[in-house]
Amino acid sequence: MIKARKRIDELKAEQRVAHKALKNFNSQLENELITLQEVEDVQRLFQSAVALMYENLSAKLGDIITEGLTLVFPDSQYKFKLDFVERRGNVECDVFLEDSTGDRYHPLDAVGGGIADFVCLLLRITYIILSKYDNFLAADEPLKFCDRSRIPEAASFIRKVCEDFRFQILMVSHVPELIAESEIVYNVVKKKGISTVKKA
Repeated sequence: MIKARKRIDELKAEQRVAHKALKNFNSQLENELITLQEVEDVQRLFQSAVALMYENLSAKLGDIITEGLTLVFPDSQYKFKLDFVERRGNVECDVFLEDSTGDRYHPLDAVGGGIADFVCLLLRITYIILSKYDNFLAADEPLKFCDRSRIPEAASFIRKVCEDFRFQILMVSHVPELIAESEIVYNVVKKKGISTVKKA
């Protein structure tokens, strides 16, 4: 009987320890759940802020490039669009042109070289503007696929973008309409393997 009582006392002591450990575990679990909820709330807030940032970026880029397309290719009626989507845990950007009926076209594959050339140049400029790099781009024969009749409007729009964003382009070109919009022009002449540069 004494042994049984002793064993009961031991079991009661173990039960008290187990209850105390369970209470501590439940308290810790509650704290972890609160922390998890706070982290999820912060994550939702962060995701909303990032979505808003991407939406604003999409609108700004879309507006700049659409304005250029409207001036240089008015008959196309294209709008430049960006969709930021999450794939494989990363945010990716789908770039496309949308016509007046809502049909979408890939700017490099489906709309001709002139529009693709113009859009690519504007994308390079806007990427550099939004980056940490200096607002400078060196371009060799940009707009080489643009119809010659479109070059004056394209050159004028690019100059406007450069002025608005304090951007500089060092451009190599033989196209008089592009040269006419330049602030400074240098002529490069190569004779007997030696190039000479003179300010025009």
